[in-house]
Amino acid sequence: NLKISKKLYVFAFGAILSLIFFGLFSHRTITEVKVNGELYQKIVNGKDLVADILPPPEYIIESYLICNQLFLERDIQKIDELVKQGAQLKSDFSSRHEYWTPILENPEAKNLLLVEAYTPAMEFYKIRDEEYIPAIKTGNYALAENILTQKLKIKYETHRKAIDQLVSIVNKDNARLEENSKRSISDNMSLMYA
Repeated sequence: NLKISKKLYVFAFGAILSLIFFGLFSHRTITEVKVNGELYQKIVNGKDLVADILPPPEYIIESYLICNQLFLERDIQKIDELVKQGAQLKSDFSSRHEYWTPILENPEAKNLLLVEAYTPAMEFYKIRDEEYIPAIKTGNYALAENILTQKLKIKYETHRKAIDQLVSIVNKDNARLEENSKRSISDNMSLMYA
């Protein structure tokens, strides 16, 4: 009788350990891939980044559009409204830039957003604020046209090229993270039922 009771204790102890291991393993898997888990948050950040750059605030296309509207506008009140809208877009661009600075992990994406796209955008805003808007407000449309079609266009196109590259990289990262998440769930489920 003593040997059988010892065997039952060993069996029960083994079963309890197996259940504890199964529970811990299941918990780790669920924590890793659950909503607001580590992988989920990386996917959300990537998608948020794409949303921020296509279109504004991290993509200056609307600022460029307003510059084109300014060139066609002759009503002083509407010019002032467009200038205010442009200033708000610049403010939004800067605040989102500050938001993404500490969050981005991919070094290539970080460089594209925080340097390659940012530098020409800030140069665009400087030219807009210091040269283009004063030319519009003084009625010097010949100078304004030259600034718009030369300087501002070049800065916008340089910024746009970096944004296009960034979108491609972020989409690839998101696809990879989603695939890793699916694989992790599949692998861990297989181990749990093995």
